[in-house]
Amino acid sequence: MSVCLVFIFVMAPLLLPESSAKYLFGLVWTGFVLLIEPIVYSSRGDSLLRDLENGTLNRILSHFTAGFICGFFGNSGILGAI
Repeated sequence: MSVCLVFIFVMAPLLLPESSAKYLFGLVWTGFVLLIEPIVYSSRGDSLLRDLENGTLNRILSHFTAGFICGFFGNSGILGAI
């Protein structure tokens, strides 16, 4: 089931018209995270799923905050002016 979801997330921007596909870049990133994260978890690596399992949200919230800040500055044109 998750492989189908990953396929849909990664392929949706390629299969939809360009007018709507340009807003779906987040699905590509999410699709690859959904694909790679279980592999990292099963190989006993540093995994976000393991953080959830242990109840530690520090790294997950750090990634979310970093993405929010980068998205804000990137979309506001501040980084483009540098």
